[in-house]
Amino acid sequence: MTAGPRVPHRPADPRDGGFAVVVVLLFLMAVTALIAPLALAARTEFLVAANRMQQDRLALVAEGAFTVLARDLAAPPIEPRSPALTVRSEPLRCVTEALAFEVRVQDQAGLADLNMAPPGLLEAGFVALGFGRGEAAGLARAVVAYRRPAGGEGESPRVPPGAVVAGLKQGAFEAIEELYDFDGLADVPAAALAEVFTIHNATPAIVGPVMSRRLSQILPAAPTPRYPFIAAEPGEPPRLYRIDVTVGDRQWRTRSHHGALLRASEEEGGAFQPVEPVTNPAFLPGEADGFGAAEECDRLFGVGAAAALARIEG
Repeated sequence: MTAGPRVPHRPADPRDGGFAVVVVLLFLMAVTALIAPLALAARTEFLVAANRMQQDRLALVAEGAFTVLARDLAAPPIEPRSPALTVRSEPLRCVTEALAFEVRVQDQAGLADLNMAPPGLLEAGFVALGFGRGEAAGLARAVVAYRRPAGGEGESPRVPPGAVVAGLKQGAFEAIEELYDFDGLADVPAAALAEVFTIHNATPAIVGPVMSRRLSQILPAAPTPRYPFIAAEPGEPPRLYRIDVTVGDRQWRTRSHHGALLRASEEEGGAFQPVEPVTNPAFLPGEADGFGAAEECDRLFGVGAAAALARIEG
């Protein structure tokens, strides 16, 4: 059998191997360019889902702590509570190994009612928000003119044009946020308004012992000839309270809020009726303006509730 012609052997060109490596590297770079955005998007979605789950969990804890406080306000607590837990918007915090809690409670009888307060009390309220006496008096007149019904008895206070952006309503306030239509009030934080004014006091007086901490810096706790609109004692129940509970990790990187205005029956069973929810007023945890010292959680929520809160992991 005759062998075919021999093919001469050609030595391997080292450039062929280098070219193959370049091709492989280009392929890997192309695959990486396709996969990297998908991996980044998947990681981002995971982190968002984990944060949402943490927010939902903290929201449930805040709602539970709110319920404990609401029942204590509706009926005298059996267990002793911290004397610092007042109803005057004073912020208090307690911490467990994993969580931090901030609590604020305000009896609405300790605030100036926008629909009922006399000019002197309204003026004091605006002074408490940082306005000078002259500006505060002008704003008080604007509030009275705004809420005065059309055709009402007496002469309506004179207010300068533009004092109320949308004009005089000539009807009752339905929310304290209507004050943002008044000249000069647009930059006042909602949390500050909620520590001075309400539409749920329903009396022209303000009760000294439950007056908010912001108003107590301006007004005395008892009536005087200059401040006859201050009542020395709370009125008859039912009482209206606003409760704000914020829960977060101990570094406040993640947090959730639960708040509502409620009517306390003050019956033995501790029944309460929610009146309306309130949004998070953006209180600053640990703020410098009078944040109360940290309390033991069992002094704020009771031994049983505090023990349950302590078992929650971060």
